[in-house]
Formats: sequence, structure tokens, C-alpha cells
Amino acid sequence: MPMISGVNVTLGGQDYIIPPLNFSALKRLQATIETLSSISATMNESQIDAVADIVLAAMVRNYPNTRKEDVLDWLDLGNAGTILSAIMGQSGIKTVGEQKAANSISP
Repeated sequence: MPMISGVNVTLGGQDYIIPPLNFSALKRLQATIETLSSISATMNESQIDAVADIVLAAMVRNYPNTRKEDVLDWLDLGNAGTILSAIMGQSGIKTVGEQKAANSISP
């Protein structure tokens, strides 16, 4: 089965190609994505789960046997933000920082 194009990342010492979210995942995860609008350096449990759910939804498109437990083991404070931004950017969703920057630019 050919891989869906995406961002190359290393998780758990292995290389993966993580594609953007498809419309089905975007629809299903809309409330989860909104949970991340107030994410900070100190993430709470629901935000950690939200990040893992979003990464999992993207990963299973190329790696259908990936489990949420795997994603939770692979993600850490050093890589979660970068991977989440890559997935969201590919999916056409601006991060909170990007949205604030766009709103602060005057015409």
C-alpha cells in the first residue's frame, strides 16, 4: 500500500511519514482541536490526550496498527509541539500562535 505524503518525523527511534488529517478526522476531532486553543507549556491531562488523539488520527492513515498508547509513549515535551504544528499546518489549521500573529498584522 503506498504511503500518503506528509511530514517525516522520528518517533521512538523509528522514522514515520505523518500525513495531514482527512476530513473525517477533522470532523470527528473538531472539539478536541478546540481544546488546544489554550494550550501552554504546562499541559493538563485533557490537552495531552487531545494532542495524542490528533497525532494518532494522522498516523493511522499510513500506519493503521498504531495505538494511542504508542503515541503517548513516543511523544514528549521536546517533540509534541513540532509534530502537532506539522500535522495542523498540513491540514490547513493555524496554531494559536499563528492566528495571533495573523490578527496582529495591520493592513
